[in-house]
Amino acid sequence: MPTTSLAEQLARSVVNVATRTGGAGARTVQRHTEPTARAVLSTVDARVTGLLQRAAAMALDRLDVPGLVRDHVDLDAVVAQVDVEAILARVDLLGLATYIIDGIDLPVIIRSSTGGVTTEVLRGARQHSYEADQTVARVIDRLLLRHQRRETQSANGAPPVPVLPA
Repeated sequence: MPTTSLAEQLARSVVNVATRTGGAGARTVQRHTEPTARAVLSTVDARVTGLLQRAAAMALDRLDVPGLVRDHVDLDAVVAQVDVEAILARVDLLGLATYIIDGIDLPVIIRSSTGGVTTEVLRGARQHSYEADQTVARVIDRLLLRHQRRETQSANGAPPVPVLPA
């Protein structure tokens, strides 16, 4: 049996009903043909929708959508309507901070920068301590009327440092 289209089926149904009723009533024709007509319309609608979807997809592939948006949409007006506080209320700030800290390894940075500062502070304190020791040694040398240069030794056993009377 050859396949027939839904339109052919609808036409045959109309002819059959009209022949049986002898042209007696349009309502009878409508009642018998309505299910077939609905099936035809549904099929046509599905096929037209599919064609439109494919045509739209092909058209969008050819268009420069970002260019159209850039040239024809006022993004400042769109962004002005955005509720930033509502967006921020949904953001997991603690999780974001943890992610950033893990990513940059903040504890290592803090340790290294603190270590550098500590080293500089200790170096400065040692230098001031050394200068203070030399000043005290000069004062004592003057009080004891020493006029010759003498060598001092540090507490950690470093080589002697010459102390000159001022």
